[in-house]
Parts: sequence; structure tokens; C-alpha cells
Amino acid sequence: MVANETTPYARPKLSLTKAGVLVILCLFTATLFHLYQEAHLHPPPPTELLEKKKLKIFKDQLTRTKNIQRDMLRKRGHLGAADQLQQVLTAQQALLDKLESMAQREALQQDSLKKVDDISARLEEIKSLTQLNSEALASSLAISTSIEMSVRPAIDRPIHLNELAKSTWSCPIPVDTDTCVHHSANMAHLVEICGPIVVLVGDCQDRVYRLTVMTKEFMEEVCDYTTEVMVVQGVDIGREVDSFVQKRSRWMIDTMGGNGFELLTSIVDKERLDLQMDLDRLQHRCTNFYNGASHNEGFGSCWHTVALGLAFSQYYNMTLYPTNEYKNFIPLTSCTEADKEKAFSANPPLSDFGAWNTSTINFRTSGKDVDGLMSKNIGIIRPEYEHKGHFWWRSMLTYYAIRPNVAMRQLIRKTSTATTPCISIHVRHSDKYSEAPLIDFSMYMEQAERYRVKTGVSNIYLMTDDSQVINSTQDYSNFQFHYANVARSNNGWHADRDNGSSIEQMEQVFLVDVFSAVQCQHSIVTYSSNVGRLIGEVAYAIQNTEPDVVSLDKEWGWDTIFPFLDEGLSSEFRLWLQQQQQQQQQKQQKQQQHAGTTGPVTTHLETAQYQPYPPKTRKDSKEDEEKGKEQVGCKACGVMRSVTWRRVPAGEVTGVLCNGCSIDAKLRKVAENVRQRIAHRDQH
Repeated sequence: MVANETTPYARPKLSLTKAGVLVILCLFTATLFHLYQEAHLHPPPPTELLEKKKLKIFKDQLTRTKNIQRDMLRKRGHLGAADQLQQVLTAQQALLDKLESMAQREALQQDSLKKVDDISARLEEIKSLTQLNSEALASSLAISTSIEMSVRPAIDRPIHLNELAKSTWSCPIPVDTDTCVHHSANMAHLVEICGPIVVLVGDCQDRVYRLTVMTKEFMEEVCDYTTEVMVVQGVDIGREVDSFVQKRSRWMIDTMGGNGFELLTSIVDKERLDLQMDLDRLQHRCTNFYNGASHNEGFGSCWHTVALGLAFSQYYNMTLYPTNEYKNFIPLTSCTEADKEKAFSANPPLSDFGAWNTSTINFRTSGKDVDGLMSKNIGIIRPEYEHKGHFWWRSMLTYYAIRPNVAMRQLIRKTSTATTPCISIHVRHSDKYSEAPLIDFSMYMEQAERYRVKTGVSNIYLMTDDSQVINSTQDYSNFQFHYANVARSNNGWHADRDNGSSIEQMEQVFLVDVFSAVQCQHSIVTYSSNVGRLIGEVAYAIQNTEPDVVSLDKEWGWDTIFPFLDEGLSSEFRLWLQQQQQQQQQKQQKQQQHAGTTGPVTTHLETAQYQPYPPKTRKDSKEDEEKGKEQVGCKACGVMRSVTWRRVPAGEVTGVLCNGCSIDAKLRKVAENVRQRIAHRDQH
């Protein structure tokens, strides 16, 4: 079998040109296939997703701008209206520029561009205002989302029940003060009385601020983060504020302030702060008590007795539980009658002043104990406060005892006629003649004229029990007088009480007078009067600096507070009292020598000698008056009325001295002792 032979296949030759074209065609085909595959496997994002992405970028930019604004306001604090608007405009313009640039680069969708246009239109509207007034500021603040996010919409809350005319409102936030407004506060009310302000808003507990604004519910939370002033807003907040300061006496309530708020000022003096904290500790501890500090004379004398009782309770580490109830003041203690009786059951109280010492657990007196306190030690003071002086010590205790409560504050704000700046004058007449010489009103006005020439102050707040003094004000046309519109009998409170006047009403009128007088920058008084000393002491405590008070008769000292001490003094305290009296006499001698006058210190009574009266000499005024009539009046001056009668010099069978003459006799004796000591010193 023969195989068929065939010719082998010969491949055609490929030119270089054709090969290049083929390669290019393959690459092009592969590229098209790749693009087709990418288009099906990775489709472009839908329009709504792109829109959300761009909107998120928009929001992020806006948030950064808000943070810049917030930092700016925190650094700058309280800005003026023009500065505030300029800062807001600058931040908003920067935001607008960024958004427009982003819109051009990223092709934002129509909705995002519309937001930019709205902001731009609002910005142009603000720029077109001719003045940077409150309306422009409000518009710019409305744009600022940082403030919109931090300040909740204002709620229409009623303001204080004691609302005054709108024209009398004053802003409690000083300019350039580091201020925080709590998120619970009524911003609408603040703007209404302060105008446009920019303040930090939050919980006010991130750091310490000089001034904070809050409602009553947040006082305890915020107080530790405030150094100087708390503004407490709300309606019917008085009782809560009273309860707050009762145990935190470093906060003093502004007696005259508060239109929709209560203004609380903190004590910053360290020694005063230590005293207040110690008072709060003892007065609310409720473990051991001093039950007493009772007096039944004039208002000023009663309240001074309570302050003296506080001095004793401080010294002996006890809680003062006063015998009398004082309805017009913030309670001295939160301890109850049950707490006191429980303590007395566990440790029966002593009642002998002579046995009272630092180891005594409880002490109780029955009836009026002011004489016992003064005889025990009227100069009692905690050793750590001796360098501050007794005036400081007693002033702080007196104010602590008579802080007006909410009802009394409302009455003071409603009825007080005091207008500051002013000079307060207290003219004590009526039955005071039996204790000290009466001073004519013209002498007060001579000192007032000196104040007017020196300071330019011509407003006078006048306290007096003499209607003739009120009539005399017509003779002084250079002054504007303000005083309470009340009846003045010029007979003393005993006579007014006997004639049917209410003790409660007289006390309220008196308190309105006192707390109106201490608002004045200058005071003219007589320190021989409890009222004069009360004005000086309360002013000292409120101002926390020694007040500008001129006394026309005596300086604040022990001869003005302690004129009736006769018997029962310990030898140590008698020596101390003599040293105090000698120091005062020596001071008077030096003042006379400096003025170019020499000679002994004299009084208006040179014939009578001081003779102690037996214990329990203070009787009812009517009985004393009858006793004076039986003895044909005072042996020295002949007056027929006196709150207290004293024995005549030894050897006399009949006759008595009125209270004033007996004091002068005692002072004359002290002065004579001083002269003898000085003469003895000069000889040796």
C-alpha cells in the first residue's frame, strides 16, 4: 500500500507593522473590557449618598466655627455689645467663605447651597443695621448655634413677690466680672434688667467663678464654686435662702436688694470666715447648750444681750439657745426644744455664774441674766480674736444674732425711704435724759455739714423719737431728709407700750430704721445709746471694715456698755476693767494735751459720790418713778423720772441719784483714780 504524500503547510510571514497594530488593538480591547467590568462591579454612589456626605462636611465646618466662637467668648468674658457683634460677624463670615469655597470645589447639591445662601442673606441683613444695638446683637446671637445649644429657651417664670417698678431694677452682674449663669436660670429676666450680655452658661461647677446666677434648687451645688456673689432667682425663694444662710453664715443676704432675685455676698476675710464657720458649727451641733441671754428692756439692749450670750457660748463651746423668741430674725439655731431637753437630761445644767468654766457641759439661767453675764465677764473674747479688738468681735456677733428673715426683709424693702449715698443720723431723746445728757439737733447738723463739704453727700436718713427734731429739719435747706413716717411721742417705749402701742409693731419700725441707717456711707450717733452702738456694729459687719461713724458723746468702749456694774466682780476681772478704764482716760488726757489744753477730766456732776445700789435694783419703770417722787427726785439734778435710781453718798439718810448722775459719779471716781496714778507716776 502506497502512502499519499502531501506538501507541509507554510505559515504566512507577519510584518512588523501589522504586529504593532495587533498589539495596540489587544490593549485597547483589554482596556474597554476593564472599564466595562469596573462600571458593573463598582457603580458610582447614588445622589442621596453624595448629598449626605457633603452635608456632613458642611456640619463639621459649622461645628468647628461654633467651637471657635465658644473659645472666643470664654477668653473674652463679658464683652460690650459692639465687640460681641463684631466677633460673631467675623466668625460667621469665615464660615461663609469656607462653605462657598467648598461648594465650588465639591459641587454641593442644591439643598446645601441653599443653606449657604440663607446664612449669607441673614449675615447681610445684620451688616445692614446702622447701629450695633440690642436688636443686632440678638440677631447675631440667634445665628450663633453655640449659644442656642447652651442656653435653653427662656421660660416665663414669675419674679419675686416683692416686684418694684421696672425703672428701679438694677443689674446684679457688674461689667467685666467672671460670671457663670446656671442652665436653670431665667435668661430672659437677666436680659430684661441688665440689657444684652454675654456670659458663660452651664452647670457652673467646672471651675471657680466670682459670680454665679442660679435658682434656689442649685444653691448648695454651686456655692462651693463661687467666691464672691450668688444671684438666686425665683419666686417665693426667701425661706429657702434663709435656710441656706442659717447654716452657711459666710453668705450675707443683701437686705435692700432683690427684684426677682436675692443677692448673696460671701465673706472673704479669713479670720471673719473662721469665726462664721465656728458659729455655724456650734449653733447647729445640738449636743450641749447655754439656755439664756435674756433681757426685757429696749430692743437694742435685748439684742446686745443675745450677742453677749453668743460670746459666752463661743468661749465655752456651747450652742446658744435663747430664752426669748425673735420672730423677725433668721433663727440662731436649728436645734429644737427636744434636743435641748435631751442634753439637759443627760447632763443637768449649771446655773451658778461663779461655777461656769470651760469644763461646764450645759448652763441654764432663769429670767433676766444680763447682769450675771456682765458681772461674769463683759469683755469675754476668744483668745485667737483678741488682736482684732472687741469692737470687731461684738459687731460680728451682733449681726449674726439679728440677721433679718424674709418677712422682715420684704418689709424693709417696701417701707424704707433711705436714698444712697447718704449720712445717717440717730437722735436719741425722750427718756434718755435719765442716762446721758441730751444733745441738741444742731450739733448733729454741724457734723453733717462737715461731711457735706468734704464728700458732697447731702441725703440724710434721720432716726429719732422726737417730733421736734423732725420739725427742725426745715431749717437746713442744704440737705434732703428722709425718715420713717411714724408717730413720735418722745416719751420712751415704756410709755408707748402702756398707751397701747404694739411691741411687735414698734420692733418692726425700729428694725426698718436701723437697716436703713446702715446703708449710708457715714453715720452720726451717740454711743451712749444702744441704738447708736447697734448702727456702728451692724455697719461694721455688713461692710466688713470699720465704718465711718462719729459719736458725739463717747467712744465705743466699756464705759458705754457696762455702766451699771457694781458688785459680784471677780478680782481678776475687776483689775482688767480698771485697766480698760485707765487706758481710756489716758487716751483722753493725751488728746487734751495734743489740743493745747491741760487739766483733769471732769464731768457735769462734781458733788455726788458713786455708791453701789443693792442687787436687783432694776424694777418696773412706774415703781421707780414713784420711788423718785417719794425721795423728791434726784439729789444732784432734781429730775423726777429715771429708769433706775441709785443710793446717795454714804452717810446720807435720804435721797437717791438718777441713772445719769450715778454714771457721772462713777466716771468721776474713775477719772480721779487716773489722775492720782498719773500724778504718782510723774513724781517717781
